[in-house]
Amino acid sequence: MQYIQIIFFFFVVQLALQAQTAEQLEFKINPTQKTIEAVDKGSKQALNDQLELVSAQIDIFDASGEYAGSIEVKSWNIPVDEFAPNEQLKISQAKIKVKASGETLAISNAPLSR
Repeated sequence: MQYIQIIFFFFVVQLALQAQTAEQLEFKINPTQKTIEAVDKGSKQALNDQLELVSAQIDIFDASGEYAGSIEVKSWNIPVDEFAPNEQLKISQAKIKVKASGETLAISNAPLSR
């Protein structure tokens, strides 16, 4: 059993190390859990367990693309009820900490899909 735990830990650390650059991440809203999901672009695996959102500013744009405001979040939780279905969201700035290495990633102008 201990060997399985070691192998699992090694696998999790490898996934976290693979997604240590901002370019390898994409962000989606999970409306059921009301969270932002950080996803590895290559493997399409959610990485929220390996990453910690320090802070993020999310810009809101109306259906015509006009700026409608912004919110700041300090966790993966997001108040999805505050956004209309036709509004577009973008992470204008974010700081994300990789738990395995302690490295901090700076994210800017990242689309936030639904």
